[in-house]
Amino acid sequence: MKKLPLIVRLLIVVFLQFIAMQVVTFAGSFLFPNSLEPGIDHPWTFAIMLGIAFTLGIFLVGWFALNKGWLDGSPSLGLRLVGTLMGIYIVLFAGVVLMQNLPAGSPFYGISMLAGLLSFHLPSWIKK
Repeated sequence: MKKLPLIVRLLIVVFLQFIAMQVVTFAGSFLFPNSLEPGIDHPWTFAIMLGIAFTLGIFLVGWFALNKGWLDGSPSLGLRLVGTLMGIYIVLFAGVVLMQNLPAGSPFYGISMLAGLLSFHLPSWIKK
């Protein structure tokens, strides 16, 4: 994998992070069946649980890719974790505030995934 150009490695890692977000969310729906249901009763709890699932998917795959040398840049794992959390939660909490809940198919899900991915990779881009 290290022989591939950097942009190809980055795209592969981002794709794997996106898949991991979906897998962790799917697994979380089985482990905590009542907490990942979008509903009117507990939108803040739903946003927190979804943010945890998205963060785990992005951060674990990114951490693995940094340790294996698939991505260039310093690990700075604390900064990457905080950035990922902030990117995801700002969008999800804005969705709860603006819409009072997060219905199925809300654009805030996709935007929070993108914000989390961008904020994870931002330390590598700033250092260059």
